[in-house]
Amino acid sequence: MNRLTILTGKIGSGKTTALYEWIKDKSGCDGILTRVINEKRFFHFIKSKEMRALETTGNSTETSSIKVGKYNFDEHVFDEARNYLEDAAKLKPDVLIVDEAGPLELQGKGFEPLLSRILELLDKNELKHLLIVVRESLLNEFIKHYKIDPKTVNIITKEQFNQLAIDANCN
Repeated sequence: MNRLTILTGKIGSGKTTALYEWIKDKSGCDGILTRVINEKRFFHFIKSKEMRALETTGNSTETSSIKVGKYNFDEHVFDEARNYLEDAAKLKPDVLIVDEAGPLELQGKGFEPLLSRILELLDKNELKHLLIVVRESLLNEFIKHYKIDPKTVNIITKEQFNQLAIDANCN
């Protein structure tokens, strides 16, 4: 069984919403969701249920920000998210979730270098299952960048998500 699953689809197609609904009654999942609430982006730390505002105005001199397109993201919130993910990985949940890996990670920012280390843990059988959200337009680049063997990954869309058979005690 493949222990890496990539949930993919177009931007704004409901990938995170489907994932959020799926984890609601699953206690063995941990990681991070990137949610949009009232048109603002937040990191949702799954087990702790904490939310962190990701977007900044980009005008503050007190906040170090990362610009991606029209968005400015708080670099300190990414630090918190990386720390949370690292701690979650050490606890070896049934499913570790990273939502999402995108342009920043492909540039060595965002969840990097942690995402590379998490993929190494999976390769060493030190994680049970890893689920990563990757937008459709970056899927091939993501697979190439992280040198993922297509035979070792389940690539699914949100429509296939509820049929996903992850061998995990997430219930």
